[in-house]
Amino acid sequence: MERFLTVMLWPRGVLSHDVFLCTSGEGEDWREVWASLQPSFDLLRGWMEFLLGFGGFRLVAPDEAPRRRIPHPPWVIAHSKGKRLAGTPFLGVQGNVKSRVRLTPKLIEGLQRFSKTLPEATVDESTQAVLAAALRLYAQAMDAQSNCACLLGLWQIAEIVAVPCGETGDTRQVCGNLGWLGREAGYIASGWEHTLRRIADRRNRVVHQGIQEVPEEEITVLKLVVETAIGWLHEKLGELRTKAQLEEYFRYRTCNDSRLEAVQAAVQHIQRERKAR
Repeated sequence: MERFLTVMLWPRGVLSHDVFLCTSGEGEDWREVWASLQPSFDLLRGWMEFLLGFGGFRLVAPDEAPRRRIPHPPWVIAHSKGKRLAGTPFLGVQGNVKSRVRLTPKLIEGLQRFSKTLPEATVDESTQAVLAAALRLYAQAMDAQSNCACLLGLWQIAEIVAVPCGETGDTRQVCGNLGWLGREAGYIASGWEHTLRRIADRRNRVVHQGIQEVPEEEITVLKLVVETAIGWLHEKLGELRTKAQLEEYFRYRTCNDSRLEAVQAAVQHIQRERKAR
């Protein structure tokens, strides 16, 4: 096992000035090290894109134009003591960036402050793992060159947040849960549930019929929906700690007090029965 220093570089002209992101890891070669680091890197990019792009939209959709605010670095470079530099360019991630992000001290301070609550890049049954996956998918959706690819990426986020324990997202549950979440977030007359059903139908036609036309306004709505869901999930990390708790929260979210009391009494009864065995 060797220790490698890995560097991602954004050269001047991509951001407001040269930016290096350095990290290190151990592995048989630099490719193995990068494979272990990439989930955390994608998570960080997703978090930065989320903070900088929440609520953003565009009126005109230029061809082959990603929505990302921070360009993907052109390459990754790795170095181990006594060995030559190694690395590779990132393929298929470049694209025109209309406005460069200025990494001002205030922006960097804000990113550092919010990064203290960044979830770990875990894959388990925790709500933190749901948020981490959602942020990685968000970065990939913002990198997408086409509306079709962006739609599929954003819909994946909708599924894993709204149906966290499901093998595949149930469309009715996704639309119902996120529609309710929109009303809770203050979008009272947004009609999210109805709009999401229409978007779900288009997503199915993209996947199963190969259609290519995805209106810009549907991407705008779906982007706002999943951004609201990501923000809400981040706030709930300390209260709803597992996927199962999140699932049950959505299940009983609209129950009246008497129904919740009945459920609680039934659960307590089951627990007493199990202890008595």
